[in-house]
Amino acid sequence: MTDIIVKIMVEVLGILAIATKEMRQGSTKALDKLTHDEVLMATAQVLKLAHSVNDKVNIIIDDGKEAKATSKEVKVIMQQTENKVDEAKRNQLQQDLRKWLSPPDPSTNHNIARASHHSGTASWFFQGSIFKEWKSRGPLLWVHGKPGSGKSILCSTIIQDIEAMCEAGIAFMAYFYFDFRDANKQNRHNLLTSLLTQLSTRSNHTCDILSNLYSSHNNGGRQPSDDVLIHCLKLMLSIPNQGPVYIVLDALDECPNTSGMPSPREQVYGNRDRPAQLPRQCRDL
Repeated sequence: MTDIIVKIMVEVLGILAIATKEMRQGSTKALDKLTHDEVLMATAQVLKLAHSVNDKVNIIIDDGKEAKATSKEVKVIMQQTENKVDEAKRNQLQQDLRKWLSPPDPSTNHNIARASHHSGTASWFFQGSIFKEWKSRGPLLWVHGKPGSGKSILCSTIIQDIEAMCEAGIAFMAYFYFDFRDANKQNRHNLLTSLLTQLSTRSNHTCDILSNLYSSHNNGGRQPSDDVLIHCLKLMLSIPNQGPVYIVLDALDECPNTSGMPSPREQVYGNRDRPAQLPRQCRDL
C-alpha cells in the first residue's frame, strides 16, 4: 500500500517538475508547451496507479470486513467455550454437593404417583379458585384427607403443574415425599438436604449459596447441622427478583421426629414477610 502511494507521488511530482521548468523559462503560458503525449502518458500512469490503489483499498476493506467477521466468530467460539467450561465446573460442583449431602431422591415417589395418575384426575381442584389463588398469592396450601384418598397423586399433579412454570423460567420449585416405607425419607435433615440440592440446580445464585456452605465446611469434610441447613434455605428463599419459589411436601405426618418441635416450615418461614408458596399433603390428624 505504501509503495503504491509513493509511485503516485512520483508521477505527480514529475508533472509538477515539468510545469515548474516551463514556468521558469517563460510564463504560465509555457505550460501549453507540455506535449499532448507527455500529458497523456503521465495521466495514464496516474490513472493506472489510481486504479491499483482503488483495488488495493477494496481488498483492504474486504479483508477488514473479513477480519471483523472472523473476530466476531472467534469471540463467539471463545464465549461458547467459556460457557461449556463453566457448565462443566458447575456440573462437577453439583456432583460434589450431592455426594456431600447425600439427599434421598424424591423422584422415585413422584414417578410412582404419576404412574397412578389418570387424565383429568382432580381437574376440579386445578380449575378451582383455591389452587389459583395459592399459586398467585400463597403462602400455604394444606390439602388433607383420609388414607388412600389420592393425596400423593394430587401432589404429583401439583408438582407437574408448577414444573411447567419452572421450565418457562418464571418460578423455582423443590419437593419432597415423606415415606414410612423408606427410613431416609422420614426425617427433617434429609428433607432439608433434598430441598437444598434441588434448589441449587435452579440458578447460579442458589448454587453459589450452597457452594459457600460446602466451602465453609472444609469442602465437604464436615457435615452441616439442621440449623445451618435451615439458614441456608432461608438465604435461597430470600434472593431478590428470583420469582416465586414453590415447595411441595407430601405426607408430612410420616416424618416422626417433628412431633413436639418447630416444623421446618415454622422455622424457615415464620419470620418472612413474603414466604414461599408451600403446599403440604397430609392426612387428618
